Amino acid sequence: MLKKLIYSLLFASIAFAFVSCGESPDDNFSNDYKQEEDEKKDNEKDDEKDDEKENGNENKDETGKYDYYTESGLYLGITGFNSDLRRYYYANAGFRLLNLSTCYSFKYFVSSLETADGTILYYAMENTLSQLEKSKFPNDLKSVSIITFTDGLDQGSSAKNDTYQSGTAYLEAIQTRIQSTKVNGLNIEAYSIGLKGQDVKNDTQFLSNLKGLASSDDDEHVMEVANMDEVNDKFMNLAASLYKENTSQSLKVSIPKPYNNVKIRFTFDAVDDASNSTCYIEGIFTDGSLTQIEYKGVSSSSGNTIKGVLASINISFAFDNLVFEADNELTISRIKQWEWIPETSLWQVNSEFNPDKSTETTVEKRSAAIVLLLDCSSSLGSDLEKIKQTVQNFIDVLSQTSSHETASTQVRFSKQGTYYGIPELLVVSQQNEPLAGYDFGTSTGTSPYFEIPSGYHYPAYVLEQEKNNYYRYMIQENPHTYNFEKGKKYTITFSEPDDAHYRYDIECDE
Repeated sequence: MLKKLIYSLLFASIAFAFVSCGESPDDNFSNDYKQEEDEKKDNEKDDEKDDEKENGNENKDETGKYDYYTESGLYLGITGFNSDLRRYYYANAGFRLLNLSTCYSFKYFVSSLETADGTILYYAMENTLSQLEKSKFPNDLKSVSIITFTDGLDQGSSAKNDTYQSGTAYLEAIQTRIQSTKVNGLNIEAYSIGLKGQDVKNDTQFLSNLKGLASSDDDEHVMEVANMDEVNDKFMNLAASLYKENTSQSLKVSIPKPYNNVKIRFTFDAVDDASNSTCYIEGIFTDGSLTQIEYKGVSSSSGNTIKGVLASINISFAFDNLVFEADNELTISRIKQWEWIPETSLWQVNSEFNPDKSTETTVEKRSAAIVLLLDCSSSLGSDLEKIKQTVQNFIDVLSQTSSHETASTQVRFSKQGTYYGIPELLVVSQQNEPLAGYDFGTSTGTSPYFEIPSGYHYPAYVLEQEKNNYYRYMIQENPHTYNFEKGKKYTITFSEPDDAHYRYDIECDE
């Protein structure tokens, strides 16, 4: 059954607007780090500190030297570059925790990137290194990574920084900074992915750029690829590697209490015979404990003896900080439990072992900082859409989202009529963060579906004459939000009726 909600509003009566995370990046950068210079009087300092607390920037110290991040987790920064920089920007900070709640905002920012002439490649890296130097992350920070994607040579960085007399000198200075900069005492791991554009004739300089923007010149850090499919593969491999490196998995397994001296094996690779397993944990049950534990293809900080916890007829064992080798991973449905039968020298599978009911997993993310530098020069052409999709997939992997688990609502946008003043339609959270949007420009029609979290959100739009200032206008009539229900699809249509009232029509498509 279709559910339809129609909101009407007069253009002249709209009174609510907010500034997006994508405002001018150079202004953001200077405003972030020069606020203290504008404080002239003691009372002004106190007022500004109060304002910073309200805006979520209370972690800057009194000198303005550092931006402090205290909550453990994975911090992400994204910068698109062409003739200028456009940074993801939230609450006066260049980094933000990536999780299931914020991944939509990051993905929307990526979707909003546009091409322009110029490739300020060197300046983008220099800016990022300065940003990292201004940041202090939680004490459990494990890694700091920069991933740069480019399809061309540097063009225009000398206009942003005229200190260097040649591109070679600029690149050498950047390489020195990559090698010497430390964040929380950690070295930076810098990776470069290069898809050489058809306009690039200087192959030597292109490869030199990739090496200069990486922390090592080996194949792991310097990746020249031939097509967008390879770009996607490199990003996905890095995402999987960084996620695995910066997460800690723990597993609790419950089985019926065995007799003493019985050898137990838990396999993780869905084998039909435990003897063929290359990824398992094995031990001998003795007096309530699993002893003489052997790890194959996986390790754990729990050691070689684990005391069990008895509940009714079942006893459980907890394996903390599991680390899987090579291509192995923890997939609950693949876990099997076996007992060794000495009389037959065979492993007997426990056919009543249900991994979904007999296991509990815990995933903890160690703190990490990751920066993506994305070439958005006009030479990319239609490939920009492909790189944006690749980066959105990268974000999904790092935040471990999937369409059937978290992105359970889908929306699409439609624009009717010929009124060109409102080209961009949006869905915005109650915290005023864009979750999905589509820029129609002067076209009509219907957009593809976009995934958003279910729940109450605002429909919104951007006015053509204010597009460069990124003002977003919300529906102000009650109710202010619309409930986008889990598992359903919606079409949001902006139309221009004859009575000059501009309307949003929200239809449930399922």
